[in-house]
Amino acid sequence: MGALFRDTSEASERVFLDALRRKSPAERYQLVEDSSECLRQLVKQGIRMRHPNAGEDELRCRFAALWLGRELAIQVYGWDPDQHGWG
Repeated sequence: MGALFRDTSEASERVFLDALRRKSPAERYQLVEDSSECLRQLVKQGIRMRHPNAGEDELRCRFAALWLGRELAIQVYGWDPDQHGWG
């Protein structure tokens, strides 16, 4: 134990892992989905803070470039972050 979180005691980590093991697969999936949504919202907020005058289309393209990567953002949105500045 103690391998997952460097800032957490082994006892606390054990409690966390035991609680996680008691969850159903659907509950664990929901935890992952909720965490992913939280991360997406944080990324979007960071983009809005760095580009307060950007419109929704630009924000969507900047998010896609960060989330999907440059090549896929170009393919899907026709938007190259190297030409507009990343995130």
